[in-house]
Amino acid sequence: MKKSGYIALIIMLVSFTAFCLLPVICLAAVPVTDATGTPLGQALADFFTNTLFPVINALLIGLIGWAVIKIGNKYKIDALIDAELMIQNAAAKGIALAEEMAAKKLKTANIKVSGNEKLDIAVAQVLQAAPKISRDQAQEYVEAILAKTKGTGATNEKTV
Repeated sequence: MKKSGYIALIIMLVSFTAFCLLPVICLAAVPVTDATGTPLGQALADFFTNTLFPVINALLIGLIGWAVIKIGNKYKIDALIDAELMIQNAAAKGIALAEEMAAKKLKTANIKVSGNEKLDIAVAQVLQAAPKISRDQAQEYVEAILAKTKGTGATNEKTV
């Protein structure tokens, strides 16, 4: 969790605690001289405990719940973006590895590596970095990166 997330969590916990203790503090401030109290004090206590505090607590709990959901959604999105970038980086590295291996085979053994073989190498790199995705998804990532890379893919200017 980022620093701003911890700060927001601390603020929410402090505010929740303060608002839960507020009814107790207010009730303690109402003077009661005997077991039954004064009629005005008893009426205020009944109003606070039976009407006002339940409404305030319901609103605050709803507000805190909403804030927690918003913060959770924000960090979930950050995690998804990080995972997406990791897969895209793996695809780019797989493409670079496939091109390098193809160039090495051509130079050392005069063997030309086909586009499908290079695609398989790149897809294997993506699957190694992200084993939970399917082979088709990994291939889509590789092909998307190929489309953005000059000199490679179906729209290439020059390949090995």
